[in-house]
Amino acid sequence: VAFTYPAIQSIKALESKNAAESQKWLTYWIVYGYVRTLFSVTQIVENCNKIFLKIMVQMLNVAFVAAIGFSSCRNFVAVFYEVQFVVRQTGMRIFPGKSEGTH
Repeated sequence: VAFTYPAIQSIKALESKNAAESQKWLTYWIVYGYVRTLFSVTQIVENCNKIFLKIMVQMLNVAFVAAIGFSSCRNFVAVFYEVQFVVRQTGMRIFPGKSEGTH
């Protein structure tokens, strides 16, 4: 609907040589292109944030696994892995304000 109908009407307006009608549809395509570009950029930024978050979680995992060797950190590490297990099993969202996207 956002592409097919306006495309047909744009072709008709250009063929009719009606300047006002052509201007209306050309304005539509400029706005449509801007919105699609903005949507694409926000998707890229959102995906980069997800990748960054995954990298940070993996770095934390490596740090905690390295800390297991120290006896003073053993209880803290055990609690961290219990929380991580519960989050994965229950499907809890760490950032409840964010919408669930594709992973």
